[in-house]
Amino acid sequence: MLSELYAKLDDEPDFAAMIDTLGYGRDDRRLLELAERSYEVMRCKVDPEAWMADCMRAYALPEGTPAEQTLWGAYYLKARRDALESADAMLAQAEALCRADAALEQKCLPLLQKNRETVHALMAETTWDGCVEAGLPSFGGVRGSCSDADAEGRRKRGTDSDAAQ
Repeated sequence: MLSELYAKLDDEPDFAAMIDTLGYGRDDRRLLELAERSYEVMRCKVDPEAWMADCMRAYALPEGTPAEQTLWGAYYLKARRDALESADAMLAQAEALCRADAALEQKCLPLLQKNRETVHALMAETTWDGCVEAGLPSFGGVRGSCSDADAEGRRKRGTDSDAAQ
């Protein structure tokens, strides 16, 4: 059955989207595992077709209803908001710690502040389409954040990625 769908992949955009979502572009193991688990659940139902129809109705987006007004859309947006609030609190704590050390303040504070601005911009978006469009940007990293003594020790041992550059 999968081979038939693969043969008509250009004509099956929903199947192509499912492959992209579950396979992460590498392989189809997750897709096959999901199909097997779904089959095991369905075959235990008294009326598998009715159960599947109920599932499809539960996840269907009612015509004209924004995704954020559905149960699953509201759940996702709340979980997203909670995660962003947690990230903001951790970044604020990191900023405060950096301000206590001049070297860290100079090296790390600008990136932390930029990251907090990004988190605030993400938190400002409350619509499903806006959240999808915003995605999840890269927050970057601080190079050479260990002490000079630690870095020198890694260089001597040949385990420092900066030394190879």
